[in-house]
Amino acid sequence: MWLMKKLHLISLSILCFRIYNINGYDNIN
Repeated sequence: MWLMKKLHLISLSILCFRIYNINGYDNIN
C-alpha cells in the first residue's frame, strides 16, 4: 500500500516537472 502511494507521488512529481519544462521552453521561445 505504501509502495503504491510512493509510486503515485513520484509519477505526480514527474508530471509537474514535465509541465514546468514545457512552460520554460515556451517562455524561451
